[in-house]
Amino acid sequence: MSYSDIPRFLGSIFLSLLAGFIGSLFAVPSLGWFGQLKMPLFTQPSWLVVFAFLVFYLLLGISLYLIRSQGTTKVEVKKALLLFTIQQLSGILWFVVLFGLRSLPLGSLVATIWWVYLLFTGRSFQRLMSTSKLLIPTYLWVGFVAVLNWTLFFLNR
Repeated sequence: MSYSDIPRFLGSIFLSLLAGFIGSLFAVPSLGWFGQLKMPLFTQPSWLVVFAFLVFYLLLGISLYLIRSQGTTKVEVKKALLLFTIQQLSGILWFVVLFGLRSLPLGSLVATIWWVYLLFTGRSFQRLMSTSKLLIPTYLWVGFVAVLNWTLFFLNR
């Protein structure tokens, strides 16, 4: 990375972290509600959840930078960036639906859709470069989030 790439790198990280920040605006006020739900045994402590989301948004930002570095005028890059945007918006929507609306069934559905779009994004990124490996922790985490959401839905009906 050259000195002139630093603004693009920092901008990519910022955009990715912004999605997480927007989501947190819905999550934080609802933590009391969330804490009152019946939880499965595999529920993670809140400090680990915050750490995992921070790491995965950072990895998404790095991946975004690497893809944007391929040249944003290429059709495959545009497709990858569109999929990235959709999966980021899906993540924000998950926070809105689960925490803002406090809807376990819709939150579970949106988490699953988010995970699917993340897989599509990774596949698209893989066609351009090996950056998709950076998304593996995110696939695992969002997959875990979807399973946890569905489990919460069934436990709290």
